[in-house]
Amino acid sequence: MKMAVREFTREFEGFAAALGVRNGKDGADYVFPDFALRVTPVTLEQAGNMGFILHLIDAEVGTEHRILLYEDRWLGDESGALKKRLAACLGKFRSVFARKCAVSRTDILTANAFLDKCHSYGAASAKYKYSLTFDGELVAVATFSGKKRLPSMDHSYPGTKISCEWIRYASLPDVRVSGGMGKMLKAFMKDVDPEEVLSYSDNEWSKGEVYGKLGFTRMFRTPPQEYYVNKKTYGRISAIKVGRDNLYKGREFPSSDYWRIYNAGSTRWFLEKT
Repeated sequence: MKMAVREFTREFEGFAAALGVRNGKDGADYVFPDFALRVTPVTLEQAGNMGFILHLIDAEVGTEHRILLYEDRWLGDESGALKKRLAACLGKFRSVFARKCAVSRTDILTANAFLDKCHSYGAASAKYKYSLTFDGELVAVATFSGKKRLPSMDHSYPGTKISCEWIRYASLPDVRVSGGMGKMLKAFMKDVDPEEVLSYSDNEWSKGEVYGKLGFTRMFRTPPQEYYVNKKTYGRISAIKVGRDNLYKGREFPSSDYWRIYNAGSTRWFLEKT
């Protein structure tokens, strides 16, 4: 049975109170001034309205970092990791410096197990997989596609370039790896040497500022994508995946068993080799 909206938000209030961080309300939002953070709970009913989601994405929040906290994320299997990630955004994290970490290629089983546990969208197919370890502990994983010749993302350049996509990056949800993304990107660029790297940032969690700091150029925002959410497990299934994966061929997703929702889309970035 679906948790009532007031229970979803009340649980988040209790979570924030237990952390002992100062916060207040601004309409439906929870504002944490000491961290320049604004958390907007999104119920499953609200998530089914694309116009509502677009309004949230477009809303101006000044210099604050905004997180869209979807109800299915809070209630689903990833709830534990999600809460650790939220706590990290509110100052409750272990700090690790990338310069003290070792980066190396890793195997598909290690990468996928880590990403399924620590990334919002789990593992995805990738050719190159990297791990970051600190004192023998795996603290982050990054994965990249193979090379493809594609039209350059730099519109001032008329030709094609050898491109790779940065598919996934995740760290342990309660660990902040200072410089981790940059160190793993540098290792990949040295090994594979593409002319261009493409990636996406998740609009539920950020505007992708970290990509800008790494030298990427913002391209465009993709529209919200449709998902089905199981009313018992709160697991998400991409409508795109349903349409192209034989696993789901002929399967129905009735409203009695699933909510149809929209995520917040993503933002496209690219990095040129210097």
